[in-house]
Amino acid sequence: MDTVLRPAGAPTSRTRRTSRPSRADRLRPALRALAIAACVPYLTLKLAWLSGSHVGIPAGSDLRRSEGALFAANTATVVMDAAVIVLAFALTRPWGRRLPGWLLLLPLWVATGLLAPIVVGFPAQLVARLFGADTGSQQPADEPFLAEWVFGVVYT
Repeated sequence: MDTVLRPAGAPTSRTRRTSRPSRADRLRPALRALAIAACVPYLTLKLAWLSGSHVGIPAGSDLRRSEGALFAANTATVVMDAAVIVLAFALTRPWGRRLPGWLLLLPLWVATGLLAPIVVGFPAQLVARLFGADTGSQQPADEPFLAEWVFGVVYT
């Protein structure tokens, strides 16, 4: 009979080490759910627009005149937001560790490039408005682009 030497406390074929999950392991599902929940308002609005709804788009908006361009842009952004959900799973599930790094970095770089102006500009614009500055964001009343609530729902 062969004797196998094991370090003290090492699991054998008959015993299994039961360890308490780390704090990060317990937090991952909650953070994943939070990331996915943050996508819901954006996806809901975009899917409504793709299905023909004009919710949040005033009657005189230029967006209603360019239905084809709006459809293409909304389709692209729905795909990007779906990629965010896949990325949330990839970063919080064990199978995500087996993915090549470039596959994770590519959507992160694209998102950073698209959202950096908003992340910097939105708070700066709010502070400027707070101190009474004209931020130039007010469109003439006869040419509304989007309802005022859309930006707040999507980006905050």
